Amino acid sequence: MVAGATSWLGKSFASFRDSHGRPVLADMRDATRATGQGFSSYSFLNPASGKEGEKISALNYFAPWNILIGTGIYLDDIEHTVWISVRDSILFAIMVTTCLIALAFWLTRSLITPIRSIQSALAEVARGNLSVTAEVSSKDELGLIASDLNHTTSELRG
Repeated sequence: MVAGATSWLGKSFASFRDSHGRPVLADMRDATRATGQGFSSYSFLNPASGKEGEKISALNYFAPWNILIGTGIYLDDIEHTVWISVRDSILFAIMVTTCLIALAFWLTRSLITPIRSIQSALAEVARGNLSVTAEVSSKDELGLIASDLNHTTSELRG
């Protein structure tokens, strides 16, 4: 049985050769001779592209009926699928990298802003200005340092 073009039904493939002159059926028989299964490649018209392309077929020999059963796929189709996967992977990597860069900028900003505020307040205290306060509203370690600095300057003011 041949799936596909009805013009091939009822015809013998015993002498069929691909465009490179390779005997397709003989190669298929040779591929399955040792173990009853195997792979064979040949050139064949790809109906999707309308061009001839390399096709790889997986084959099984069914001894009770003395037939080969096989299915094939075009290398062009595999390459197309691989390139789609590569493209999708690259796009995903770009999106993840962009998110990580945005997260890094946000984390950097959330650390640098309070540190600069504390540094500025300490510089003013070093100049003798005890009325300065560090403007940090976070409850983390930087917030505690700013709160302690503000409490210290308040105590020094009297």
